[in-house]
Amino acid sequence: MAKVSRSFGGRGSGKGEEDDGDRISVEPVEIEDGLVPSDLGDSQRAGRLRGDKVLVPDGIFFYERGGFGEPTAEEGAETELSAEEALYLFKKGKLSIVTEDGKSAATIDELLSRMTRVLPDIYIRFQVYADLRDRGYVVRSGLKYGTHFRVYDRGVKPKRGEREEWEHAKFLAHGIPESAVYSIAELSRFVRLSHSVRKILWLAVVDGEGDTTYFQITRATP
Repeated sequence: MAKVSRSFGGRGSGKGEEDDGDRISVEPVEIEDGLVPSDLGDSQRAGRLRGDKVLVPDGIFFYERGGFGEPTAEEGAETELSAEEALYLFKKGKLSIVTEDGKSAATIDELLSRMTRVLPDIYIRFQVYADLRDRGYVVRSGLKYGTHFRVYDRGVKPKRGEREEWEHAKFLAHGIPESAVYSIAELSRFVRLSHSVRKILWLAVVDGEGDTTYFQITRATP
């Protein structure tokens, strides 16, 4: 069970709220491997690092094939990849990245070092993102839900406009190092948020070797 600690700090965390007696259930989740839902071909595209984003000319290809990036309505415009998306595509050999100083990044460690200056927790976030992607899920930003990621069930790709209920993200995932500790009150506020948007909450705990273990956090019923 959870112990005392720092706050999740996401939107809707309700700073200053007191624990109202909610009981929290923390159960390990076994996530089976699945097919990676993308066909990115053999070619490699090029992107430019800008802060914690990577801009890719005509990067709509990545969005259409695997749900990567945020495309714009303007034809031929650059597609913005998040740090996690860019690192994942770079690691898979599908993206080359030119850094702010005009040099091509040579290794994933070099990119992580640069991105850590802007996103101190990028290592944890990337480990969780890559693990879920490798297990066959499409993973998108969870910022508006106060988490790192929203996760689509296997076989579902994000799309704009009207969607059926099953086409929405099913899970929220938040990555933390195994040394992190959280209070019942903090977990309770986090669980309330996930319930309010009708999604399942996974806490993704990354150990010192980069392996990820998942826990489903819910309100415990009497």
